[in-house]
Amino acid sequence: MFQVGRAKSLPFGSLENFCHAAQGVTVVTGSVIISSYNKGRYIGQAIESVLAQTLGGVELIVVDDGSTDETERLVLTRYAGGVTYLRQENLGPAAARNAGFFRSSGEYVLFLDADDFLTPDCLEKKFRVLEEKREVGWVYSDIYLTDETGRVTGLCSQQFRYERRKLTGWIHDELLLGNFIPIHAPLIRRACIDRIGGFDEAFRMFQEDYNMLFRLSSASPVEYISEPLGYYRQLPGSRARNPLPVLLGTLQFIEAVEREFPSVVQARCREWAMRKSDVWIQMALKVSGDASWWKRCLWICRAIKIRPFQGAAYRVLVKVLVGMAGERLRR
Repeated sequence: MFQVGRAKSLPFGSLENFCHAAQGVTVVTGSVIISSYNKGRYIGQAIESVLAQTLGGVELIVVDDGSTDETERLVLTRYAGGVTYLRQENLGPAAARNAGFFRSSGEYVLFLDADDFLTPDCLEKKFRVLEEKREVGWVYSDIYLTDETGRVTGLCSQQFRYERRKLTGWIHDELLLGNFIPIHAPLIRRACIDRIGGFDEAFRMFQEDYNMLFRLSSASPVEYISEPLGYYRQLPGSRARNPLPVLLGTLQFIEAVEREFPSVVQARCREWAMRKSDVWIQMALKVSGDASWWKRCLWICRAIKIRPFQGAAYRVLVKVLVGMAGERLRR
């Protein structure tokens, strides 16, 4: 792991920052941590969006999680002196974000994936909310959804039906049943991240962001800004082609919550049982190419054990058994 250059200090965001600068002191108001694994095609737009922020005193840390593409060359040649660049072996996004956080110094922190980007006033507007409302530990906003090229296709608030959700205050009950917040939507007080211990590195590939946000929502209330202040790039087909890692990450999240927050689960036991059962059903439905027939039947039986009177699991079981019988007849 190594560092190149120093975080670029952008135009002053407050009188206090101006006074410190006049005395020759560099004040870091916020830290943006970009984690990247083979996202060299997009990382330039992510970096440019941070360097264009209207908030002053922003440091930018790029953590290259063992990329084998042009990420290192691009960052070092185009942005040397404007960012802090760290490289590590491929340990997953949780470890990459933690490495960036430990190297950062800002009072407020935002985690940004290399294929997403921010509006120019993103940090400033969220910073002002946290300065005005000292009782909340983090603030998040709506986010634009885009296609691979960056063309806006919708909003998170539309896709996840924000009008039906509790969006402010203590929202752990809402997050318990599904994540609706992209990881770059929140600006978080450093003290809150310290309190929960950052990202759980046991989550190697998927749902590490969901796990972190749920623990954060259980540790501090939150404020919401309805204005979209970032862009979430939806790349085609990656999860649809191989849903197994995502579903396994969800099961890992379920196990972690049951272990660490049993009282929260008990308070929403009916909804929690529905969600847990649905994950096993989705495993059986979507992972046909990755599992044997008997394993799919086992997953459905686990769903039935959780909710024995649901019709969906029995219908899927029949579908699997019919498919298994048809395959044997074809042989």
